[in-house]
Amino acid sequence: MKPEGKSRTPNFETSENIRLQASSQLINLQITGCTKTELILKCFYCRFRFTSSSEKCLLILALAAAISGGAFTVGNMLLFANMTDFMINFGSQVTNNSSAIGSDEFLDTLQRFAIGNSIIGGLVLILGYTSNFLFNYTAQKQIHRIRSKFLKSALHQDIAWYDLNQTGDFANRLAE
Repeated sequence: MKPEGKSRTPNFETSENIRLQASSQLINLQITGCTKTELILKCFYCRFRFTSSSEKCLLILALAAAISGGAFTVGNMLLFANMTDFMINFGSQVTNNSSAIGSDEFLDTLQRFAIGNSIIGGLVLILGYTSNFLFNYTAQKQIHRIRSKFLKSALHQDIAWYDLNQTGDFANRLAE
């Protein structure tokens, strides 16, 4: 139950502390003589500090599946462009009453397009599902690891920490 008169507002003190901590780390890195490129690389690698080596491999595999799915989509567009070009040529020959392209050849081209489009669509579906599954799986593993570390850290606090923070804050922070 919520106490009367208290509104539920977000705690900006923690985000301010995080910003101050991040800016102090940035200042420390700049004081030690890091170049801008080194600073960017260190910040990039800090984003993956909660991943294990197997999860990094899964992320690389998911990225490869996503890129492959995008490449197959481009291949599908090229296949469609070739089929459209063939249809335009066939249509112009029909209107000019010249029969350089036969109807059998036209139907074979349409059949190749249908088979190729189905294969590419299946591959894009499988690769898209694989990339989404792997990205979500590694994200859930990281969330679990971060929440576990937060719980362990919160349980090892001094008793005064519990006097300063409300009972619901602990559960809210775990759920975030």
